[in-house]
Amino acid sequence: MNNITHITSALFTAGMLAISSDCKAVTIYDAAADFSLNSNPNGVWSYGYSTTLGGSMTLDTENAVLSSGLYLWRKAGSAGESSTPGFAYNPTASVITLSGPIVWNPGQLSFSPGAVNSEFSVLQFSVPETGQYDVHGVFSSVDKQYGATTDVYILRNGTSLYDGFVDGINSIQSFDETVQLNAGDLLDYVVGVDGNGGGWDTTGLDATVTPVPEPSTFVLAGVGAAALLIFRRR
Repeated sequence: MNNITHITSALFTAGMLAISSDCKAVTIYDAAADFSLNSNPNGVWSYGYSTTLGGSMTLDTENAVLSSGLYLWRKAGSAGESSTPGFAYNPTASVITLSGPIVWNPGQLSFSPGAVNSEFSVLQFSVPETGQYDVHGVFSSVDKQYGATTDVYILRNGTSLYDGFVDGINSIQSFDETVQLNAGDLLDYVVGVDGNGGGWDTTGLDATVTPVPEPSTFVLAGVGAAALLIFRRR
């Protein structure tokens, strides 16, 4: 094997290792798939509420499994299946329907603002390391009778990245952008009552945060792919 072949083979190996390492390193943080009743905070996720938009978050301290099968995190002192502010998650493979009807599809997460004191319900993501992240959020109404009429937000360290308004049964608000984040930054998915009370504002939430691989990884992977073509021709 001559020197060119040695170099080509080495470049190919390095490129393939870069691709393999990159695939292993990328973790998709999925709020629904990661949902747990075991602890709060739960890894990078925390469930809580605040009295002002962007204000300090108080952790939910009560959890419950309802007779319907729903998992709940809620504010201390809340009670009943419409506990607010709080979170509900359907861990089953079946649709769960409560009076309303309020409908949770399998694996669906929702959160509700405070019906009595109008607290903002906050799902908080703590950024594990500095880098670029694909920040994704879809807000929708799970109340299929009245529909949520509520304000929704995504905040970075208390400052708005996105704000929208879910208005009715079929209303969907979404956000998907690449954002530079630093280790320790707080990314908040928030739902409020929009001044109309929170009794019918249960809002479905699809939230994922995904690290974006460094560009250098793609360059090295490209070199490896080019080297493979040369190697195959030889």
